[in-house]
Amino acid sequence: MMSVRSVYRTGLLLALGLISAAVSPVPADAQALREIGRELAEEFGAAVITVQILVSIGNDSSGDEQKIEAIGTVVSPDGLTLVPLSAIDPTSMFRGMGPQAMFFTMNMQSRVKDIKFLLGRRKEVPATVVLRDPDLHFAFLRPLEKPAEPMTFIDLAQAVGAEMLDPIVTLSRMGKAGQRNVSLATGEIRSIVEKPRMFYVPQLSLNGLGVPVFNGQGELIGISLLKTSPGGVEDMMGGVMTLNATQLLGGMLPIILPAEDVHEAALQAPEEALEEEAADDLGESSEPTPPTPEEPAGETRP
Repeated sequence: MMSVRSVYRTGLLLALGLISAAVSPVPADAQALREIGRELAEEFGAAVITVQILVSIGNDSSGDEQKIEAIGTVVSPDGLTLVPLSAIDPTSMFRGMGPQAMFFTMNMQSRVKDIKFLLGRRKEVPATVVLRDPDLHFAFLRPLEKPAEPMTFIDLAQAVGAEMLDPIVTLSRMGKAGQRNVSLATGEIRSIVEKPRMFYVPQLSLNGLGVPVFNGQGELIGISLLKTSPGGVEDMMGGVMTLNATQLLGGMLPIILPAEDVHEAALQAPEEALEEEAADDLGESSEPTPPTPEEPAGETRP
């Protein structure tokens, strides 16, 4: 039987793409695909960054702070960056997976305390959340100050579709133990789901979530994310207290969301932080401050 803490730890590993789900297949023209991958790393490696997030997970009265490192994809020259929603809200992984999975998030909340972009070995750029999309399972972050120079970015508007068995390349970064170096992985499209929302199902070793996926010609297809399945956990569970890593995997599916969908959301990302995120940054409640007796609501002092 796993403790709630163990479930969260396992879920975080799954959500950040640190547990491989399959062995990468070898494409017919493996050498050409490798060359394309190396060219992508050279051109766009700087657009895939490490994001360090300090998040508090707990109830209203107490919280357990965790420092998480996730991979983000910069999608505009001003630093707008996509991360998987689970990077800023680990409890989001269990929402929508049915009542048994929701047991583990009962009365639990995630609050972002601090965000930094780790650019290079010594450069840290403070950032904040500007948009959350719980339906598509990602969030957008922006630097608190506009970069002095345009950042290298992935152009979501320049994307193509894919077919089953098309070869793919993912561009990501390693963790702290790997010096956060650029990493590549190859695979192929295993399936295409058309409804209710189109996405691709890859067959590859997980190379991180929230990272760009390209075809064999180096053209962008989409962004790797994690889809949770309503009832996926319950179908495999014998009871609430028997949740394990295998059963967690049964309710989660790594997917590639078409870049077109991500682009539409990026166009709606505001310039400023979400109100509740700004309040968290200040260590304050996002609830409005009630007026004092000397200053009734709707009136101002002369």
